[in-house]
Amino acid sequence: MNNDKKKVLVLGAGITGLTCAYVLSRRGFEVTILEKSGFVGGLAATFSHNKHLLDYGPHNFHTHIPGVLEFVRDRLGVPMNRLPVTSSKLFFMGKFVDYPIKIFDALKTLSLSLTIRCFLDYILTRIGAKLRLKEKNEDSFEAWVRNRFGFFLYRLYFGPYVKKVWGIPASEIDSIVARKRIPEPSLFSLIVRSLTGIKFGVRHSEDPSLVESYYPPKGIGGISKKLAEKVEEYAGHVELNCDIKEIASDSSGNNRILYSAGECVKDIRWDYLVNTIPINNFTALLNAPGKDRITQDAQRLTYRSIILLYMFLSVDKVFDDPWIYFNESDNEDLIFNRLYEVGGFSREMLHEGKGIICLEITCYKGDNIWNSSDKELYDKCINYLEKNKFLSRSKVVEILTKRIEVAYPVFRKGYHNRLLTVIKYFTEMGNIFSLGRQGLFSYANMDHCIDMGLRIESLIKDGKLDSSSFLKNYYEFFSYK
Repeated sequence: MNNDKKKVLVLGAGITGLTCAYVLSRRGFEVTILEKSGFVGGLAATFSHNKHLLDYGPHNFHTHIPGVLEFVRDRLGVPMNRLPVTSSKLFFMGKFVDYPIKIFDALKTLSLSLTIRCFLDYILTRIGAKLRLKEKNEDSFEAWVRNRFGFFLYRLYFGPYVKKVWGIPASEIDSIVARKRIPEPSLFSLIVRSLTGIKFGVRHSEDPSLVESYYPPKGIGGISKKLAEKVEEYAGHVELNCDIKEIASDSSGNNRILYSAGECVKDIRWDYLVNTIPINNFTALLNAPGKDRITQDAQRLTYRSIILLYMFLSVDKVFDDPWIYFNESDNEDLIFNRLYEVGGFSREMLHEGKGIICLEITCYKGDNIWNSSDKELYDKCINYLEKNKFLSRSKVVEILTKRIEVAYPVFRKGYHNRLLTVIKYFTEMGNIFSLGRQGLFSYANMDHCIDMGLRIESLIKDGKLDSSSFLKNYYEFFSYK
């Protein structure tokens, strides 16, 4: 191998890390990927169980970013079947409504008296906003929502859902989350729809009616596998089952990483490092001058865990929709947030005549839910499904769980300033780039992760990686919706 090649170390073989490795190995860098698990793909991997193919939760592929679908389908050669999805559903107050939820749909699920109360509260809130009679401080999810939708809708829907997903009150979640993920309809559009039924106005960027969804016939992991193959075609190296001990870097260019792989302990040199593992864990492993000034900020960037409960069925399906969201704040049996039908994505992944549903249960590692047995989790979930006449336990022939310690970033108030402090420190170092859902502490979709990886090419100058323009990319990545 040419000793003049710059050595790039990529931490994490998820979608972002693999795409970065593909771009850099193709451009002549000497690339090594270190992955903690025994497979590539991260959360976007596919695994086999009793000859069924399963993903780690639902992963429909959709994008508004030019060139990303073409990259997957044409350059990588991954077959992408169109999913006939035009809507998502939410089970709320005992009824199905469209998701992302719209105010008018939410009101339709309520009793007449509660609907009138919420509607009047909403109108008064919107008038107050126009007259600037709202709370001045909008730093929390709760304040932002209450200033736009009123107290009653917040208490009925938004507050309980945020608490279930992130495990902390909406008053502790940054308002950035609400601004990016909740469409804000005008009062005029709501009144027109209530009187005429005509739908118009602001719609969510992930509304299935606005996007085309795609899916590989053998599971979403097909994208990661193909990326890994391409990396190795360009002489890159993917190493699995790695346990990182220390990452060292100093001003003299002495950049090394110490890790174990099986029985071997390795110490290798690097010129540039692309990090896609959790940013708090990465910072804890880093030994570099001045790191003390970011340690506290980095450790306050924490993640939510998730348990995936798979139910193997004697029937081929339960729901007509491929995925459904659930929100009932007063039901202790409802411990899951979302359910998806594996066969709703591709029947090629299942045995003929059989079905599998997967329930997503958010939690924190070490809490009561995380420490529950598989049977305890199953009993709570099947009780809820039976009570609502969705599924009988007599149709369930087997269960399986997958516990994922790091799944979703928890966007506590002020997280962006803390994150920016850490990212600026890496940029000043000049040789560390942190990207991806975990590395950039971002609720990034697959297309976002691929776009981040592809755009690392813009940092290549004269055979080197130039960090001077990374902050510009960071702000663009932060604007993803």
